[in-house]
Amino acid sequence: VQLFPDKAPDTVHNFLNYYVYRNHYDNSLIHYITKDMMIGGGYDAQEKPTPTYGPIVNESDNGLSNERGTLAMSRHPEFPDSATSQFFFNLGDNTGLDHQAAEDGVSVGGNGYCVFGKVTKGMEILEKLAQTPTTDNDQFVNFPEQPVIVRTIRRLP
Repeated sequence: VQLFPDKAPDTVHNFLNYYVYRNHYDNSLIHYITKDMMIGGGYDAQEKPTPTYGPIVNESDNGLSNERGTLAMSRHPEFPDSATSQFFFNLGDNTGLDHQAAEDGVSVGGNGYCVFGKVTKGMEILEKLAQTPTTDNDQFVNFPEQPVIVRTIRRLP
């Protein structure tokens, strides 16, 4: 994945410094899969939310779109500035998740989901994961029937 610190500086800083460099995602779960839409992660192997640092300001108004192959931050749908550690990969063009301007062209602020990276190699792995059968349970929708574990996320030189 190539990250875009020039377009989403706070989001990239948050992802790398508070989570990746601290091995936060080691042995975490992919807890959401919707074929042709997205794959999301950020829970621990016991299906519990992982400890997080404070939420960050939503940088969705950065000119990047939730297109196929991009990496974006999850957040609470009603609270734009609520992203912490959960992320998702777009498996399709999800432009409905992009920042939207008001009809008068004035920004409505903070809406949308911040794209901060793009898959440069290995999209076929995400496509294969997208074929995983899912189920709904008390805590999750579109939860993989068999655990999908993120062994590690590391920054390459």
